[in-house]
Amino acid sequence: MRRNVLGILAIGFLAAGTACSFHPSLTDYANFGLLAMRAGLICGIAWLAWPDLRRLPEWLLFAVPIVVLVLVARPRYLLLLLPVLVVLAILKPRFGRRSR
Repeated sequence: MRRNVLGILAIGFLAAGTACSFHPSLTDYANFGLLAMRAGLICGIAWLAWPDLRRLPEWLLFAVPIVVLVLVARPRYLLLLLPVLVVLAILKPRFGRRSR
């Protein structure tokens, strides 16, 4: 169900972006058109990657966007946050393993 919604959003954003970018009466909305095109491309990429995204650990889906936001604000933290993510990935249990 969610994959269908991503596909519909991607098509909608790409159509809106194309209409705003190329229609002569909507030239004031050219920036919105570019934004809609980017959002459509990201939704399309997520739609294509959906089966693989479902196999990712839940903690990774929350940790990566937070790390990206921190790195955008403070690029020097890359030297600290990258090893932290690697350590977290190593310490978390793998799929299919049960602790006894």
